[in-house]
Amino acid sequence: MAPSCNTCGGFSRPYVKYIPWWTGNAVSVICGPDGPKQRKFDIHIKALFNVSPLFANRMNEPLESHPAILLPHIPPRILDSFSTWLYLGTVPQVKAAADILALCQMWVACQNLGAYPIQNKLLDIVRESLSVPPSPTSIKVKAEVVEWVFRNTEAGCRLRGFIVACFVQRGESVGGLGSRAFEELGVWHEATKAITRVERMRMENPRNPLLPPSHPLHFYPAYKQEEGKLPVIDFENTKWVLPEVLILGDDGKTDVGDFEVKSDDLAIIEAKKAAKLVEEGKVVVI
Repeated sequence: MAPSCNTCGGFSRPYVKYIPWWTGNAVSVICGPDGPKQRKFDIHIKALFNVSPLFANRMNEPLESHPAILLPHIPPRILDSFSTWLYLGTVPQVKAAADILALCQMWVACQNLGAYPIQNKLLDIVRESLSVPPSPTSIKVKAEVVEWVFRNTEAGCRLRGFIVACFVQRGESVGGLGSRAFEELGVWHEATKAITRVERMRMENPRNPLLPPSHPLHFYPAYKQEEGKLPVIDFENTKWVLPEVLILGDDGKTDVGDFEVKSDDLAIIEAKKAAKLVEEGKVVVI
């Protein structure tokens, strides 16, 4: 019989779910906004130790000192999926457009836990799902995914550059770039870099069979102008011929290397507030 919360220091799932674990300290991750749908996940520090440098020195601390991280913008089901991956090795997959949002939300949760190997794998899962040539039946990146990422990350976040690069090449419609929300969030700045990267590759590789060679420019902007103002791009009427390959690097890279977190030190830096307060043993509110 699994131990109850009363017999393990008040811990809840997944701490009490998996038989081989049941001992040692935990970190509490509290997901969702205040209210009845908010959930607490107690995750063994020795499980996080394998994927996060934030918890390398906390395995032997007394149970009553375990830290807590509050992630009000992450749905509880995302931590459910993360826990299943962490304990059982069940890797999530992209089977529909909605799954891309879920993996982006897990990426943000992992950033706050310093779990950068999982962050990098999540990017690769999304990349693989979008690597097939675009077609009416292929999976598309929805505009609300980009909006969620920009509203829940900081400027310079690697996920921003990655998801916008995916959106401009595998999005539902380039017209989405002209939305008021995208304008307010600064999405167009990242989109410009992604479109320029693809156009540069097309001009430098006109014979590449994966990059349609009919014309060196495949982004045909339309413009609109209000009286007394400078012209702006009319995204609804702009034409953008999608490349058959997903280009993610300035040199034509199709892997996620430019968006990966590559070291323990960088993971700790990017975890920022969580890293500092976990080290101090305090409750963390992200």
